[in-house]
Amino acid sequence: VAIGSRYVNNINTGRVNIYEYSGSGTTWNIKGEIDGSTSATYGNDGIGNFNSLSINAAGTRIVVGGNGRRPYVNGSSEGVVYVYDYSSGTTWNKVKTWYGSGTLKQLQQTAINATGDIIAFTANQKKTVSIYQNTSGTTWQSLGTIVNTIQTGHNITLNDSGHRIALGTFSATPTSRVYEYSGSGTTWNQMGTTFSESANSLSYPGVAFNSTGDIFATGYSNADVSYKGRVFVYKWNGASWDLIDDYLKGASNNAYLGGSVGLD
Repeated sequence: VAIGSRYVNNINTGRVNIYEYSGSGTTWNIKGEIDGSTSATYGNDGIGNFNSLSINAAGTRIVVGGNGRRPYVNGSSEGVVYVYDYSSGTTWNKVKTWYGSGTLKQLQQTAINATGDIIAFTANQKKTVSIYQNTSGTTWQSLGTIVNTIQTGHNITLNDSGHRIALGTFSATPTSRVYEYSGSGTTWNQMGTTFSESANSLSYPGVAFNSTGDIFATGYSNADVSYKGRVFVYKWNGASWDLIDDYLKGASNNAYLGGSVGLD
């Protein structure tokens, strides 16, 4: 398991702690520690916050984003995304870096598929999601970019194969969408409708797949007049999404259920 913390000793460089279950009882052993960087020019990375941390199924590859990196000449947050591979003991090696700039602006949220060869990350200021595949060694090939009409942020997720991606859009009227890779080139096609839910204010929609990506859950943390939150679950029928459960609501007022969801 990997746990992100944006602030370390009151400095927002960020840190990721990785633990491994001992196999019995309640003991988890430290498997490594990854720290964000700092510099006079670019400030602090701020890695590991706001759904910016993902780990593959084997626990051997981590992708983590940070929205704190910014050149002080213009004060605009550019963000950064790192990929780390496990080596041995408690050592993790950085194998890839993307810095925000140009069309990649304000990098932050990340996702990884089960094998770890496909990753995705948002560029919130540019309202895009970029998807890459590790083809060999340290080589990553673009599988395309999904452009949204409003902010892409808060949540993204990939199914096990990495060929389906869900986006939860941070907005006063939050929405969720699912896309599928065409199988070649850089084309991603939207699957079915755009999901939305009325909210009292800016809401953070959670998104999750089962392993194959034919069951999809999305939650809206500010849904309901009392901010209980609500989660909807859908199943793909080959042409559209069928609602199979919409009774998951927060148990009390201000529960904000649905900002983060998961499926096995």
